Amino acid sequence: MPVILFPAGGKMKTCLSAEEMKLCDSNTMQHYGVPSCVLMERAALEFVRSLHKEKADLSRVLVVCGSGNNGGDGMAAARMLFLEHFQVDVVMIGNPQKASEEASRQMGILEKYGIPLFDKLPEGKSYTCIVDAIFGTGLSRPIEGRYAQCIRELNEMEGYKAAVDIASGVSADTGDILGCAFHADITVTMAFAKYGQLLYPGKAQTGKLIVAQIGITPESFLDLHPQGVYYEEDDLKALLPKRSEDSNKGTYGKVLSVTGSYDMAGASFLSSSAAYAAGAGLVSILSPEANRIPLQTLLPEAVLKSYEGDGTRELEEILPKATSIVCGCGLGTSEEASSLLEALLQEASAPMVLDADALNLMAEDDLLADEACGFQGQLVLTPHLGEAARLLHTDIASVQEDKIGSARKISQQFQAVCVLKDASTVCCDTEGRLFINTSGCSAMSKGGSGDVLAGTVAGLLAQGMDEWSAATCAVYLHGKAGEYMEKETGAHGLFARELVRGIREMIKETAEC
Repeated sequence: MPVILFPAGGKMKTCLSAEEMKLCDSNTMQHYGVPSCVLMERAALEFVRSLHKEKADLSRVLVVCGSGNNGGDGMAAARMLFLEHFQVDVVMIGNPQKASEEASRQMGILEKYGIPLFDKLPEGKSYTCIVDAIFGTGLSRPIEGRYAQCIRELNEMEGYKAAVDIASGVSADTGDILGCAFHADITVTMAFAKYGQLLYPGKAQTGKLIVAQIGITPESFLDLHPQGVYYEEDDLKALLPKRSEDSNKGTYGKVLSVTGSYDMAGASFLSSSAAYAAGAGLVSILSPEANRIPLQTLLPEAVLKSYEGDGTRELEEILPKATSIVCGCGLGTSEEASSLLEALLQEASAPMVLDADALNLMAEDDLLADEACGFQGQLVLTPHLGEAARLLHTDIASVQEDKIGSARKISQQFQAVCVLKDASTVCCDTEGRLFINTSGCSAMSKGGSGDVLAGTVAGLLAQGMDEWSAATCAVYLHGKAGEYMEKETGAHGLFARELVRGIREMIKETAEC
């Protein structure tokens, strides 16, 4: 599979499921002929190198190993640390009689070097660094018994904690905690990040994620077509639309913001101002007459079309000029709101973002849902967990248990890009592509943050980005804006409207790079 490129030439970062990683391992060994022991030595070498780079105190190291290849990686790393003259204790918590071929080989090497291998955690000893090499990415069942007890004891110990490939107990596919999990300060994962290291709660157990190259490259994909990607800050420059000196407001598109209801002018302001911050040339707001004065005061740059009644006549007047649409923020679920949404789905052809109440209306009305399924333009849906549960006619817990699967179901059902908002937002499209967001912070957990995101997507769509690129770029940019503003406001005091400034600042910084 060729490396996927951004329009400007930047490279996406690939993330894999456990099964995809297993196939990459196999392809590297079987197709290219790279021996398993070579990959293990490279993994151990990169792990130790990462410990040094992170300036971990390695004066007294405890390495706890399972009986699989993850344990073999840990034993190889322990030997390398021993040969660097650090004090190293190695514990084989797994069953030596059931050790994999490579783990058995590493046990034999330790024995010949005279490195003691214990079968339980030493008592009364303290360590400056604790290494988890118990379970790898293939773990699929809850950890119990002495393994669970061992992990709990390791978590209670003082010292810098590092995981080999994945923190034991974290599902590589979902980020779920399988019974219990090692709480790492850093995780050195091999070749590619795994889904579960980017999704909560696994992300919290992973600590700082370091992706180490051990000789398993995109060439090892062969007939495999990984769809999972994530972005890093350096990618923003390639993602964002370019500006030309020879341009005017029409060059950067016209966003139609069908938002707000009585006493809900704020949602309309937030989404519309975010569209401007993302670079749209003009924003027109269609909102009830009650919102006219607040919106003209808060956002005089916008063109306001206020209405009494259901607003469909006013919509007909301004819809043809729109190059993108955002609908639903603060819209309410009245009959008038339903009529507006129905008219949009039937008459619009510009790319459209449906958020908040637009999604709630679709969840309640099968006819509206059918209209959305048949929408002829590009469509982006931005549900939070509760809205996703309503769209899927299930409960929030079920969505949370399988965020990727839920996002894929919504995407396929409505033939749209689904942006499933959470602490680690997931985006899916009808082609099977997956994006897991790595930006953002707890300061963003405030009402109105979703309105800002919806407007940001619409602002990027207006500038000609396709729905996948606009959605994923907006999600990452929105999260970076939150991180930027948290430095100023702290984790508790961030207002959603300040995210708009954060978006402007991040775009400005990116342009100056």
